[in-house]
Amino acid sequence: MSAGGSGNTVSDLLNDVVAVLYAALANDGVRVALGVTALSFLITPFLSLGESVAVLRLLRKETISASTVLCRAGSFLKALGLRLYMVLRILLWMLPGTAVMYAGIPLLIWTRQTMVLYLCYFAGMGLMTVLGLRAAMHYSMAELLLADHADARIRDCLHDSVLIMRRRKRYLAALYVFFIAVWIVLDTVVSMLSGVSYVLALVLQMAADLVFGLYLATTLGAFYLHYEKEPMQM
Repeated sequence: MSAGGSGNTVSDLLNDVVAVLYAALANDGVRVALGVTALSFLITPFLSLGESVAVLRLLRKETISASTVLCRAGSFLKALGLRLYMVLRILLWMLPGTAVMYAGIPLLIWTRQTMVLYLCYFAGMGLMTVLGLRAAMHYSMAELLLADHADARIRDCLHDSVLIMRRRKRYLAALYVFFIAVWIVLDTVVSMLSGVSYVLALVLQMAADLVFGLYLATTLGAFYLHYEKEPMQM
């Protein structure tokens, strides 16, 4: 009787979950949001690749135009593959942290000490963050390499990115710390202005996003051009 009741409870729970998902997908707003998200996921990699091409040409004082951003449309699958492979590699780097987090469960059962679970959780989260950031630094030049060498293979881009970033991750980390500091200042200014005029704050926020994004892309492009000729040195 108890087993039957438990089975019915699980079945009811699954039915409720399916019903909620069906109701959400039946909602036009949710479908549109999912469609926009999927479209953004598909087109962002090759647009980002085109932006990198434009930045590199601009830094080399070559001619660019509005169509330069779309010049890598033919590399749609390669750009998407590079993005997915990078994400996969970063997630693999984070696995030890995940293992530490889940190690807290058997340790909790064995020791019956809740503190052990908390320690494993926070230690695992910290390890995942450190390893994930390190991996992201390793592969941070891969997109610029693909933008600069359209015929390069995805694995070669990741491998060369690791070579370029060897013993130079601290320089890129310092740049990112500076970017974050500038962004915090801009966000604080916009928040202060929002109390004066919401429209003015919104316009400034959009302008800051555009300028900051271009500045970030240009700085990373300059970093790549400075080191890409000597990947094995330092």
